[in-house]
Amino acid sequence: MRVGIGTAVALALCMARAGAQTQPQMAGGAAGMKPPTVAQAEKMAPKQDPSLAPLEKTMNAAHAKLAKKPKDAKLKAAYVQATYTYAHAVMVDRGKLPSAIQYRAALGLYRRALAVDPHHEPSLNDKNMIEAIYKQMGRPIPQ
Repeated sequence: MRVGIGTAVALALCMARAGAQTQPQMAGGAAGMKPPTVAQAEKMAPKQDPSLAPLEKTMNAAHAKLAKKPKDAKLKAAYVQATYTYAHAVMVDRGKLPSAIQYRAALGLYRRALAVDPHHEPSLNDKNMIEAIYKQMGRPIPQ
């Protein structure tokens, strides 16, 4: 699934809005907290938007199967697709997640898919788009 220019612009606006939010809103905690890491954001996303939990569960089940047979091409493809589907749902969450969580979590999930299949074009395109938006905004790309 490709993301059109309109979606890219919307993402940029949402990410810019995240930069304007106060630290407590971004981190979901006390004043002075930093935005969450990519790993923290991945954990926070399904807790803050329960509609993402089934996608996380599907991804985790695919990962468990892949762990048992790491060379199985079908299991790799199933894991990559489940991870991409979850990441894309996080990325286009439509305001249920704070932007600082939304884009960091999506970025981490795309990286997971690409770790298994570095040539998965939808994950690569979406990851590159998020990173390009961070660069355009003059912000460091979350690690």
